[in-house]
Amino acid sequence: DNPRRIHWRATARTGALQTKIAEPTSTPTTAIFLDTLADPSEGTHPARLELAVVAAASLATDLLDQNQQVGLYALGSSRSDAHPYEVPPGRRHGQRARLLEHLASVEPTYHAAVERLLASTAPRLSMGATLVVITSHVSAALQQVLVRLARTTGTRRMALISVGERPRYSSDLTTNVSAFHLGAEESWDEIESLSFTRVY
Repeated sequence: DNPRRIHWRATARTGALQTKIAEPTSTPTTAIFLDTLADPSEGTHPARLELAVVAAASLATDLLDQNQQVGLYALGSSRSDAHPYEVPPGRRHGQRARLLEHLASVEPTYHAAVERLLASTAPRLSMGATLVVITSHVSAALQQVLVRLARTTGTRRMALISVGERPRYSSDLTTNVSAFHLGAEESWDEIESLSFTRVY
């Protein structure tokens, strides 16, 4: 366990390791992780990236309309890949504009992987948060991180939205993570019919 989660007084009193359990926040919170990794061997797929951005914007807008706190963590912003852009979860005035402004500036990246961003950011989010990854590259490494987080974070819910070609999901992923797929680049109408109710 993380030393910050150990309840030292209770551990000393009982002689057995005791950890603190954080209560979920009362306001539903969703953190959207947008992956814009481009494969140099394949070149960029502007339509896939645009579809991922539109999906992120649609989801964020829908959740804000439901009075949820929404945050965005993205690779491939106009900022450096080494310092991904973050909009912490919130629902105050201006949050929608902040999210959409960032999404409008997203660019492909060739260096950073969303699973690293997810693994480093998840511990800082509230225990009751829903984590949603939107990507066109569902790698084995990403699936492993999603499954590990789903199994170890208890009250957190995990969702994966893939765009472009239909990926192959591991059985562990489909058991532990809600998975959605937006088809090929031509399938724009799927955004209108996609139900995100399983995400929250």
